[in-house]
Amino acid sequence: MKKVRSMQNKLVSKVFEKASSEGAPKSRNGLATHIHTAMNELNLKPPTTKSIGTYHQKLEANEDYAIARVTLDSFASYLEYDDYADFIQKNSRKTVNTKRCKFLIIALLAVIGFLIYDAQRKKCMTWDGEQYVKVHCEEANAKPIDPGLLANFKKLEKDCNKDFFFNEDGSPKVWYYKRGDKDLELFSSPGIHPVKGNDLHKINDDMICKHVCDTY
Repeated sequence: MKKVRSMQNKLVSKVFEKASSEGAPKSRNGLATHIHTAMNELNLKPPTTKSIGTYHQKLEANEDYAIARVTLDSFASYLEYDDYADFIQKNSRKTVNTKRCKFLIIALLAVIGFLIYDAQRKKCMTWDGEQYVKVHCEEANAKPIDPGLLANFKKLEKDCNKDFFFNEDGSPKVWYYKRGDKDLELFSSPGIHPVKGNDLHKINDDMICKHVCDTY
């Protein structure tokens, strides 16, 4: 019963709100008279002005009161619903939440669709100064994706610990490009320099001592 009364009160409250928005006097009798006249003009069979005033009084006092179904239907029609059942269906919390969920689902699907579309377009890669990153093929300096370079080829900041340069078996973990004395660019994989195009070289103790780490 509480839900029924709640929807009834919501309907009546909206009826008075509409009357106010239409310029009805703020007094109880003024509102009731306006609603009665407006509903008559719409051929909606309104309750008496006195009854409408009583609904207003009960609503303000938060008291229970009964309204005939035909009156509820007429009030709903005044608010431009088909009838009271239509008002309940379109104003219940379940309906509102369902609409919100549908909107969120549609928005989420749109975002996912865009991300998939965007990912499919990124079929090339480019050097960003530190590593290779995926880009659209129409971007400047883009090249076809090489999965090995994309995953493993990175520029390194020097670290003078021996295990930074070599694996336990002595094989190199670092390759270099020599720009000048004491100026080596270090990389994590063999290949060519991503900008200069020169072959990279395996690091060795001599190059480390002379050009990278004085205290190695």
